[in-house]
Amino acid sequence: MKNLKKILSRQLKILFIIPIFVVIATLIYSHFLENKSGAKFVEAKFMWELYHIDTRGIVVENNSIVSQIFIANPKTIESHITTNIDGFILEANKNNCKIDYQDWLKAKFIIKAIPDNVFMLELNEFDSTKVTPCKDFVHDYLVEYISGIVQEYIKIDNAEIDLLNRSMDIYKNRLNSTLKDFEKIFSTDIGQKQIFQDRYFGQYISYLSNIETQVLNLSVRVSQLENLDKQLKLVYSTIKESEKFMKNFSRVLIAFIFSVILSIL
Repeated sequence: MKNLKKILSRQLKILFIIPIFVVIATLIYSHFLENKSGAKFVEAKFMWELYHIDTRGIVVENNSIVSQIFIANPKTIESHITTNIDGFILEANKNNCKIDYQDWLKAKFIIKAIPDNVFMLELNEFDSTKVTPCKDFVHDYLVEYISGIVQEYIKIDNAEIDLLNRSMDIYKNRLNSTLKDFEKIFSTDIGQKQIFQDRYFGQYISYLSNIETQVLNLSVRVSQLENLDKQLKLVYSTIKESEKFMKNFSRVLIAFIFSVILSIL
């Protein structure tokens, strides 16, 4: 009987000692793995509001007239990056944002469009030393992408300005020619000359004034686009340490169960 008690006592000690030893060893090993690289992992999120410009005419949204439209659609930018992800990752690495395709697939590096023309970068379980370079890269990438669209706006506006100026020159020449002709025709009839000027030349002047206004408005918009601030507005930003508790808990639980089974066997 005493021998049986000793055997049971020894077995119970083993049953408790081995699991405790394994759990402690697992905790030490987990701590060693996390600190081996010296890296600190964080969760981060950044949101930027995209540029907007004055409309070229009346734009109606939800039965209301709006005066501004956004230059680029965030969803279009997201689709462009997703379609060209290899080139995007290559460009990121050239600009010190050290990411790879696995970061993209494992959702450690996420970019997506948000309603109300906001673009978001989300980083999960991400090396803290890479956060700022990647944030700066995505910001600069957005600015560069939108700048290409802005240049198209400028090109179109300048082409319209050139067309309006040529149209104005044609009408000015026609007006001058008509004035000379009617100077001869009505040189002796001042009353008829005045009636003609009031009736016809007023239309020419009004048309030319309208063209000049259009040219002025387009020139102002081109100037605004050319001097667009090279900095997107950061509307949201957060960085916090990654949650390690559940990961470590899972490791310890698995190790504990395995050690209990081993002890029983």
